[in-house]
Amino acid sequence: MCTVSCSPNFSQPWQMHQQTKCTATGFVVSPLGQRRILTNAHAVANQVSVKVRKHGSAQRYTARVLAVGHEVRF
Repeated sequence: MCTVSCSPNFSQPWQMHQQTKCTATGFVVSPLGQRRILTNAHAVANQVSVKVRKHGSAQRYTARVLAVGHEVRF
């Protein structure tokens, strides 16, 4: 998973910080036949774009973030 994110600038709210790239791992979960990817929240926080690819493949697919849970702890 490759994520491009841009965090807010709280001291100057009309501007954003510089975009950064993040590479993370995740795994596929399939509730009721729906393919979803579960990954860490910090990997997709403030995301601008998310691309995923299968291990060993060069093909990338655009992904959509459905939810982010920063407060979840185990």
